Amino acid sequence: VVEVIFAQENWQIFPNPVSSVLYISPPEQGSYLYVVYDMYGREMIKGENLQQIDISSWGSGAYFLRVSQKGKSFMTQFWIQN
Repeated sequence: VVEVIFAQENWQIFPNPVSSVLYISPPEQGSYLYVVYDMYGREMIKGENLQQIDISSWGSGAYFLRVSQKGKSFMTQFWIQN
């Protein structure tokens, strides 16, 4: 489990590495936006308030997740291992 400090709260992004579904566990209720980029900076998917991202059809490698909530954001890396 990768825990990321976000506005002094813990977000959990797991598992890492991932092979089928990436889980996003926010520390509190509320709306948030997310964007996933591949290692070349291409946007793979974006949305709002999704706590599971199906990545089973994506290629292996490094990806980046950016999450924004209440005017603050963070970015973390995760790996897909198929």
